[in-house]
Amino acid sequence: MAQQQEKSYFEEIRSSQLNYYRMRLNAVVSGLDNKDMAEECASCLSELGTRMQIIEALLVAESRVSSNDIVSSVLSEWQDSVTLIAKDMKNIANLKELELHAGHQFCWSGADKTLDFVIFVKRNRVTELTLDIVAVMKPEFLKQMTIIVDGVLLKHKVREVNKVSQVFSRLPKQSTNTPTTIRIVLPATVSPSELGTSNDMRKMGIALASIGIQPVVSCFTRLRGKL
Repeated sequence: MAQQQEKSYFEEIRSSQLNYYRMRLNAVVSGLDNKDMAEECASCLSELGTRMQIIEALLVAESRVSSNDIVSSVLSEWQDSVTLIAKDMKNIANLKELELHAGHQFCWSGADKTLDFVIFVKRNRVTELTLDIVAVMKPEFLKQMTIIVDGVLLKHKVREVNKVSQVFSRLPKQSTNTPTTIRIVLPATVSPSELGTSNDMRKMGIALASIGIQPVVSCFTRLRGKL
């Protein structure tokens, strides 16, 4: 609702600017010769174009911030373990609509190579970031992707679990409860039509089923649980 109100506000500004320049042009048409009118029109169009670019940039920025705020509000309670599944990702920028295939729900990443997440999770002990990926446009993307957590570049590994590619990284402990920011950067995006696999022209990267952060269970803890 807040995002719609902000968009409506900027649309009103856009409309008022257009009306202003229409009135300005109408006022000078009858009183100027062709040369003066052409110069005035060029001036109006130049100013209008600049103002529209500013408004459109504000709309894009507002959309991105609202998307992250929505995700943050869903995960606003501090927990020991958090997993965000595909159906919860509809408001994440650069993720396409929810899909279902072979029993897996997922969202394809879009044309942008970057995905950003904000997760509220306790990290007062060593934790692990896990991405469940059910498909990828190019197999090498899994190893070539970059994972940045709280501004720090992390190493990651890939394992296969029930025919799902699981990308995981260890996260260090942090003493205070602050949101964990996650940025996933792919080496590229590509469309199925470019690969010759279908006529689909959408540029995509990975089909993400879930992203989560969980405490790392030590071997001693696992052994004790079996006793």
